[in-house]
Amino acid sequence: MKKQKKQKTWNKDLLPIMGVILLLPFIVKLHIRNTSLGDLSWLPESMNRRADFFLYGKNVVLFVIAVIMILNIIDRILIRNEKAGNVKYLLPLCGYGIVVILSAIFSKSKDVALHGIIEQYEGMWVLLAYVIVAVYSYIVVQSEKDMECICMTMLTAGILQSVFGIVEILGGEILSTSLFRNIIVGHQYKELAGHMVFGFMGESYQRVSGTLYNSNYAGIYFAMILLLGIFLFEKWEGKKRIYAAAASVLSLVCLIGSGSKSAILCMIAVMIWRVAEALFRKQSKQVLYLLAVSAVIGCGYFIYDSAFGVHTIQRITESLDLQEKTDKLTDIRVYRDHISIIWDGETYALCMEKEGKSLYPHVFAKDGSELELVSDEKRQICWPETMEGQDIYLQCYYKDGVPYMAVFHNDIRWLFTDVVDDQYTYINIWGKPDEMISAPSVGFKGKEHWFTDRGYIWSRTIPLLKNKILIGSGPDTFMLQFPQNDYVARAAQGYGFFSEIITKPHCMYLQIAVQTGVLSLVFFLCLPIGAGIKYRRKRYRNLKKGVEKQTDHTYVEGIECLIVFYLFTGIANDSMVVLAPLYWVLLGVFVKNVKPTLDKARPVS
Repeated sequence: MKKQKKQKTWNKDLLPIMGVILLLPFIVKLHIRNTSLGDLSWLPESMNRRADFFLYGKNVVLFVIAVIMILNIIDRILIRNEKAGNVKYLLPLCGYGIVVILSAIFSKSKDVALHGIIEQYEGMWVLLAYVIVAVYSYIVVQSEKDMECICMTMLTAGILQSVFGIVEILGGEILSTSLFRNIIVGHQYKELAGHMVFGFMGESYQRVSGTLYNSNYAGIYFAMILLLGIFLFEKWEGKKRIYAAAASVLSLVCLIGSGSKSAILCMIAVMIWRVAEALFRKQSKQVLYLLAVSAVIGCGYFIYDSAFGVHTIQRITESLDLQEKTDKLTDIRVYRDHISIIWDGETYALCMEKEGKSLYPHVFAKDGSELELVSDEKRQICWPETMEGQDIYLQCYYKDGVPYMAVFHNDIRWLFTDVVDDQYTYINIWGKPDEMISAPSVGFKGKEHWFTDRGYIWSRTIPLLKNKILIGSGPDTFMLQFPQNDYVARAAQGYGFFSEIITKPHCMYLQIAVQTGVLSLVFFLCLPIGAGIKYRRKRYRNLKKGVEKQTDHTYVEGIECLIVFYLFTGIANDSMVVLAPLYWVLLGVFVKNVKPTLDKARPVS
């Protein structure tokens, strides 16, 4: 008798997907890049050469995995003659990919559009790799066994990542140990190994970031693992249930330790949605389970906040402060022979007089009358008598033979000289001559501080969209499009924000719309929204027919929940290579498995 062939127990084509989930988040490698960005007036010259640890390496590994996926797809379809599924569901992905390519081709910053920029590294090749990941997941993941394997891989990755997080909570840092530092820097830069510290410091505590770039993305990652664990704990039994519970508990601790406000707010929104849906379906046990889980999470936050002083709830309340804030200094304009400022609604003209080796400031009102100045000889500053005690000061001085006039307000020094092209010029904090503009804005007037200054970024990003309908400015070019020299409006948010380089819009949807066009955003949203609507509609129909209870939707529901959570977090966070590949895996799996799961439902006989 011939021996029967051993039945296939798992799908080996899942290996590249497992690499995306299990390997990619842990890639940390030093990469030093010559950027040529330091020539821009609003950037320091030090930006000509930048080091990266958490993004570029992941970028390279993702590209390699994407190539392997392409070869595997060719093997499956052309050599093994396996079906790819209904390709019409992939049309939005194809549309998105085509627009991304066109956006890069027509971009004015082609090198950035192709290869990405510092603090992001999400150029055309990475965006196309995302599309390949989704297509591959759609083709390869075909059964509940495959979905179980993906879920188990996610839990395993979450547990491993939580090891980094727990060590950070206890005051240590795995990446800062000599072993990991030497691996990260490699032989070429080994002299730098002893000077690196990777801890992401908060106010009075060390926030969890692991290998995920910063604590906010770490918080979102751990929230996704926690949500998945909540679903699987209810479905699984025995050792697998214990595994899901362990991953959930560890992820909860690291989520709280990350201090991520957006992660917890979006998680609350998802839990409310899930409870509401369970009520609609009259699933009382599911409602009680979700409420119990929510109570545990709430208690965890209360205990952790009390023990470590993270004060997450307080920080969320502060970021949602809806009071309007205004600053008396609302505009500065630089003209050939004077500087014009608008202070408390009134316009004043400033200039400096040279007399021998001495400099004297002058301030004139709108009607041309000169204001009397009050001097503080000890501090070598002066101010208009009518502005006594209003936190605005003037100072004139020579440095290296160059005359300067400085205006001080809110710990910010506005520096001007008249030796550049024989006219008054603003010298920014990087010591470079620069033009000051008043950028167009939409909404958030007086509310620019909302959501940790996102109100300002969004209000100045939205006007950029009018010229970005079809193809945008090119992948990863947001930093080059944003009005970085809108100095006065930025200064109103405080020195920390004023001195920061805005590299991203902190909103995935604005990021996509500006960089690859509003059309690409439509394609990006078509797939999850379309598949979600189809899933909801058919499930409600099955519910009315009485066939809903005959099918286990746990895996598909859990994956849908993670997709919805990620899309929620995209309102206040950007697409980043530390998290985005996981989303595209889940999207491909969800779209592929929505219809088979629904088709399993049959009328009760």
